[in-house]
Amino acid sequence: MTPTSRLYRLLRGLLLLPALCAACDLTLYSSSIQHCVTNFEVQMNWTDPQRWCDWNVLSSLYNDLTVCTEMLADALQCEWPNPEVDSLFVGVHGRWLKACPRYIAPLRDPPLFVLVPLILAPVLSTLLVTALIIWLGKRSEGML
Repeated sequence: MTPTSRLYRLLRGLLLLPALCAACDLTLYSSSIQHCVTNFEVQMNWTDPQRWCDWNVLSSLYNDLTVCTEMLADALQCEWPNPEVDSLFVGVHGRWLKACPRYIAPLRDPPLFVLVPLILAPVLSTLLVTALIIWLGKRSEGML
């Protein structure tokens, strides 16, 4: 049995808790989301460390963590997102994603064969509409 299936069995059991609780118990929620974190950590440890910054790999693990915290919040009638979840994700980022590069490729102008038509089209259409309005205005002056 994988950690994910054990976690979802636990979550199904927690779905019965709203009948027992009238309002959100943040202490219980805080301790319950540790199961989500544990599951995330197990999955991250199974992942090759060189692929921790690869969003194609990380997105499904990150989504599992998000869904887990949301399901617990629903089961315990807590608001989501909340300060507990915020600090959880800040902690996850600080531990697992701090080595990921923050470099983003600089934006560049498009090539001239794209840029020139994008500039000329509105300029020429403005001139054409202006000339058309002037021509129609002069043409209709003699008719009045």
